[in-house]
Amino acid sequence: MKISLTIQKPCICTQLTALEPVVNPDCPVHGSLTINSKTLYEGIFNYSGELFKLYTHANSPERAFLNFMSQLSKKLEVNKRAVMYRFNGSKDNYYVKEVV
Repeated sequence: MKISLTIQKPCICTQLTALEPVVNPDCPVHGSLTINSKTLYEGIFNYSGELFKLYTHANSPERAFLNFMSQLSKKLEVNKRAVMYRFNGSKDNYYVKEVV
């Protein structure tokens, strides 16, 4: 029985530090993934008449919304699910925007 092994070189992306913003289109694993490509988002939330203005870095507005839900649940000391239920989109009680 013959066994052949293919040894691949380690991905160059794993050897980069977070301080080096690099685009490596040759990486088969990460493609054109950029390091430090997160955008700053601002969210304003009305939770039972109390306004919260929060900031987070994320790759998309959807991920920013999830980050905001985590921040609010910790700040209010309630379950994350309860906060997400409050901001499920049925009411106009929040907005998330990209900070320019």
